[in-house]
Amino acid sequence: MDYQKQFSSQQINVVEVEGRNGPYFKITFKVQNDTDHKWGQMSYELIGRTGGEIIVAEPGSTYSWVIQPHSSSYLSADIPVVQGIANWELVIKDIKTGNRI
Repeated sequence: MDYQKQFSSQQINVVEVEGRNGPYFKITFKVQNDTDHKWGQMSYELIGRTGGEIIVAEPGSTYSWVIQPHSSSYLSADIPVVQGIANWELVIKDIKTGNRI
């Protein structure tokens, strides 16, 4: 199943946070699930771009995240601070399906 085409994501917020090991970005995306399946346990990549050019790609995963069929959910990720990024893109690499409606 080509699940990537049945999801859309929108960057909602980027906040720079001062952590104990230095600053990091907390990036929040709104993810829309247009399938008939409940999904969770997502592996993803965050792509940082400036002027269409990829500056950085950060892998990540979340196992407690769930998105219901035909609904939206928020996903937040923490990544090291990278200066000069104009926007971030969420690319889903793998996701597990749950119950079909």
